[in-house]
Amino acid sequence: MKKQLFSSLTEEISQPLVTRGSIPGWLNGVFMRNGPAKFEQGETKITSWGDGYAMLHKFVLNLC
Repeated sequence: MKKQLFSSLTEEISQPLVTRGSIPGWLNGVFMRNGPAKFEQGETKITSWGDGYAMLHKFVLNLC
């Protein structure tokens, strides 16, 4: 499914991250970021990334 630039996320996705190369053994912990996820409220469409409703993203690195 092809996503548009300002299409809203409607569900949470949880999946392992596939990496190439190696990750240093000392790199463990949680990385969280905040970014836009929803670009409409009722009939109102939002066309700026700075005005979109937020979604937290959580990345867990546990190499032990």
